[in-house]
Amino acid sequence: MFLHFALLCGCPPDAAVTDIPVDACLERWGQLQKFIIQRRKNGTVENTIVDATDDPTLLATWTSLKAAVDSTKVQVSPYMVSVAVEAGEARESGGGNDSIGGIADVIGRNPSTFTASFKDIKQTIVAALKTYECEKELAIIFINEHGQLIGRTSDPATNLDFKGFPIRSFFCSDKSPGGFDNNDINNLKWSFLPNWSDNTRIVTPVFDALTAI
Repeated sequence: MFLHFALLCGCPPDAAVTDIPVDACLERWGQLQKFIIQRRKNGTVENTIVDATDDPTLLATWTSLKAAVDSTKVQVSPYMVSVAVEAGEARESGGGNDSIGGIADVIGRNPSTFTASFKDIKQTIVAALKTYECEKELAIIFINEHGQLIGRTSDPATNLDFKGFPIRSFFCSDKSPGGFDNNDINNLKWSFLPNWSDNTRIVTPVFDALTAI
């Protein structure tokens, strides 16, 4: 289940173990070069693009969201480098003499940490990014090297909608001057909640999302 830090296990268990889906396709995110940022909710409603009414593959959908004057508004980041996601480790209890055989129990998973950097960008842009540190709930959609959009869906079996990955603790650093040998850098960091990537959906638009949005 999405957004749960601890394991959420049903009782009694199902009659048989869960089926593992068979899929002939690869899922590869590639190099993440930009992100789209949006408030997670508009009022009490989660911001979601429903394919039947607002197709996420069309530029018009994103043009409209950029022009919005409410909490549905989206913005697109500058190009970023050195992208890394440190997947959250298992949360464990016990071990040693506190557990049978010294084996710790897995009781959940920790958040995943995202880091990246901006090279040589104007600090007026950084000042704008810093305002997101005051936002309570944000969501992120990535744009990869192929101009694909990477977000999540309510149901991976049907893929009828598209929305961002919720994040916490957005942070953009002050400038680190590069001097003679290196670029000037501003660092970026946030946390994804546990299970954040479970319902991934990759959208291939009919336009180049890296340059058109």
